[in-house]
Amino acid sequence: VAAQVNPMVEQYFTEQQNKWQTGNAYEVVAWYGELLGENVDAAAVLSKGERIMRTAMPIISEELLASPLSREALLAQQRQLRAWYDAEVLPKLASARTWDDIGDALYTIKEGTELTKWDAERLFTVGEDELDALQQLADESDYLLTVRSRHGSSLKWIEEGAELKPEALKIKSVSDMDARMGYKQGDVGSLVFSMPRPLWDYQQHGGDLKQTIEAYVDGLIGGGQLQDFERPAAIQRVELRVKEWKKYESQYKDFAHYDAVKGDGKGWIDNTFNWPGNFMDQKTEASRKAFRMTKVSGPNEPPSFELFLYNPVEQKWGRITGDIDPISFTHLDGTPLTRQEHAELVNKMRINPKLQAQHPESATYVGHKPDGVTGYDPAHNGPEFIASQFKYDGVRQKMEAGLQIIPGQKPRLVRFNEGLSLWKSPTDYKVHYDGGYVQVGVGPGRGDIPVPAVNHDWTAVDATTAESAITSGSKPQVVEPSPTASGAQPTLGRCAVTYSTADDAIVLLVMPNGDLARVTGGADGAAISVTVDAALTDTCSSEGPIVAIKVKPGTMVSDSAFAGASEVAIPSDEMRSAAVNDPNSGFSVGQQVVIGAGLPDAETRTIVGFGSIILDRPLDHAHSAGEPIVVVKASATSTTQPPAPTVVKPKRKKSPTINGTRAVGKRLTCSGATWTGTKPFTLKYAWQRKTGKRWVAIRKATKSSYLLVKADAGKQLRCVVTAKNAAGSASSTSAAVKVVARPTRRR
Repeated sequence: VAAQVNPMVEQYFTEQQNKWQTGNAYEVVAWYGELLGENVDAAAVLSKGERIMRTAMPIISEELLASPLSREALLAQQRQLRAWYDAEVLPKLASARTWDDIGDALYTIKEGTELTKWDAERLFTVGEDELDALQQLADESDYLLTVRSRHGSSLKWIEEGAELKPEALKIKSVSDMDARMGYKQGDVGSLVFSMPRPLWDYQQHGGDLKQTIEAYVDGLIGGGQLQDFERPAAIQRVELRVKEWKKYESQYKDFAHYDAVKGDGKGWIDNTFNWPGNFMDQKTEASRKAFRMTKVSGPNEPPSFELFLYNPVEQKWGRITGDIDPISFTHLDGTPLTRQEHAELVNKMRINPKLQAQHPESATYVGHKPDGVTGYDPAHNGPEFIASQFKYDGVRQKMEAGLQIIPGQKPRLVRFNEGLSLWKSPTDYKVHYDGGYVQVGVGPGRGDIPVPAVNHDWTAVDATTAESAITSGSKPQVVEPSPTASGAQPTLGRCAVTYSTADDAIVLLVMPNGDLARVTGGADGAAISVTVDAALTDTCSSEGPIVAIKVKPGTMVSDSAFAGASEVAIPSDEMRSAAVNDPNSGFSVGQQVVIGAGLPDAETRTIVGFGSIILDRPLDHAHSAGEPIVVVKASATSTTQPPAPTVVKPKRKKSPTINGTRAVGKRLTCSGATWTGTKPFTLKYAWQRKTGKRWVAIRKATKSSYLLVKADAGKQLRCVVTAKNAAGSASSTSAAVKVVARPTRRR
């Protein structure tokens, strides 16, 4: 009987543990209610047993983990993991001859192992400066940041001046295996775009492509370049390279304006940060980097190209290498960040000179249906997509490890567990990592964090918006206005665009093939002419110092306008940035603008008001979202600008409260403060201790929660929350609480 019962009990409890780990707490609580004899139905009213367990489980878990015995057990486990790592892994890393040898360790190291900076650099190619920057972000925000490895030679390439791979370039960096299958050893870790030899042979001689690939790999095994056990991985790698070539050959040549006779081409590549593709309603600042494609193969060889990006600050072309690849950002309890928190964190990573993030993380990527049908299907996002970002070793039957950065702790090696992860939408998911940080117990509430307005629900994503989000980085299919004005910072190759309504400012468009075109005419009934400016196109896409160009303001239609309409919607952020910041450089009443410039139905109107752009007379033609709008004549009578939105300074409405056990070793939380005024607010926290008659700020206590220490025993504490927006700030202080040395226990 015991032999039959024990496995049943073990399976039963394991199922409940899995449900608990994946956040399905309701079923677990209902199950515990059944154990107490309550016969709880998941859809029934809360029963006595369920109420007990829903209240007691977090408290019991927190008390157990906070116990000295539990802490010592966790420390002992970590010591064992590290001892095993030092004995079994470090010697192999020290003697590794290739980057692939080092990469093999990512499948064998036990999840949960804490890593040093040297470990992180050796295993994941996250440099010391990069790790310090990630750790600082984790500490400041109290978030978990998980990234995956990149090729080990990336740091070498960066030191030599290489540029980080932008999101628009989808091909993989050259690996050690690639180098044993025809790529140059010196190119390992960089981007080289080559036609695979089997595809070349297939196009020359015909036959079956799959059999040609297999025969090619078998030949390499016979020649000693590959080993027998590598055959499946090698075939898979060649198939990937074939897909890359077929998909991107014409696109990359278009980017570079490639000249087959010269064997070289210079153009630019879209470097616009893909906020919408990760479900963030951030203003998208158009940006293009000068891009070069140079042929390095001979006339009777498969074509091969080295790829370059131009750095206008350093004034030189640089090869391209891999960037840090973020996988997920969450709160300590595994819940997703709000849109505002997400955007703030990603922007910090984007502008940090040590990180220069090229794209957000995988967990919030808005992928679409594999069959290309318009619309989006959650089944093809989330865990399935995240799992695809990690390499899977079929021989070991194990997934490649990730690196998790934890506030106030050493980074850990973790392994993504697809079976225990859930994903319903980019704002509702739970990512589970074996060996990762787990917060047990009741954490601080986050209801006081302002959530920005959401334009549309996940279940009703606008097809046009979503499609443009996914294809960000591909060649533009419509005429575009000039990139966002940036002052001294280049946003068009090495050209820095400045908006101006002065007479010497040009009207500029970016054509579908990347050429720059000037618009003339259009004012006072004159015919509209669009002419490609080859000299300016070449200047902005070639090497040299930063070039400043003045262009008349440009924006685009943000929502379709029908024939007969007297109002055209434009993105409000773009209108404000172009029109409010400088009264001489933006849109104003009285200006003449061309709507649909560069397109067959272009027409000129005069601006008579704002909100959107209000026109002096109805449109003759319909205009679709995405069509450009450019100023062709400045206002002769008025420089009135569209009004900036009124921002009301925060004013305290409700003071914060302190919750938690007021004893040394326990954690207090500060929450519940509310304000009137214009949202969103940025919140800052400060914990204070009363010393004599004065309240003194506690060093580094700047988060919504605070762990009580011995110095707090017998003292009074309070928290101060400050809300800030563009108009000013206001602070709100909680009532004081007294801390005791240890919690009172009842028998």
